[in-house]
Amino acid sequence: KYTVPVKGGSTLVFSYWIRIERARPIGTGCHFYRADKGHVGFVPVPVPSTAQDWTYVRQYVPVPPDAVNMGIALYAGDEGITWYDDVALLGTPDMTATAGTPVIDGRLSDDCWTSANCVRTFVVEPGTGFADPQPRAWVAYDNSRVYVAFRSPKTGPLSVVKGLVPGKQTVAGDYVELQLDQSHQHKNPFRLQVNAAGTVLATRGDGQVWDSGAQSAVQISGGTWSAEVAVPLSALDLDLS
Repeated sequence: KYTVPVKGGSTLVFSYWIRIERARPIGTGCHFYRADKGHVGFVPVPVPSTAQDWTYVRQYVPVPPDAVNMGIALYAGDEGITWYDDVALLGTPDMTATAGTPVIDGRLSDDCWTSANCVRTFVVEPGTGFADPQPRAWVAYDNSRVYVAFRSPKTGPLSVVKGLVPGKQTVAGDYVELQLDQSHQHKNPFRLQVNAAGTVLATRGDGQVWDSGAQSAVQISGGTWSAEVAVPLSALDLDLS
């Protein structure tokens, strides 16, 4: 019980579908334990106040630094019925950014993007399996900007649509979203969406417009599209003193 191994100090993505009938929402969460089985924390994952229809829940879960094992708790009230489905717990990758100043042209031909030091394991939302074929992502930096590159092969048709989805704060078509969490609190990250047509949307996690000053470029070759993004460090509210 509660013996899922974890890396202390890492971040997990916990998600599930829930439906509640004639019951009071209780909640879910993650328990964490040290090597000596001592309990070191519980991170609650609240359920919606109403979930008469199937409702999707997704939350980042920080792992305590001294935790080595964990378990998921799915709670239900004494009355009524609570269903859970597609419960998924995903790790987030660790990688080291490469020093460099790439040309933002979407071609990914710079030395910092040829490094084997990249994120190479992606899963299909909401955690039902691995993406096939696998995308690749890289991070680089210099004294003034952080750079992110992404290459995604497609097995089906590529959706290239300019602009935003009508009535929604999301770019249209196939896109990649960056979430830059400079304080590692998972509360109000900087969000940057770039789609295969080159449309860019910059917001904060709370939906407010973010003046990112970002530069981006996209290239499409056959069934694969790639994107490069440069974000000024000055736009990330960092203490660089």
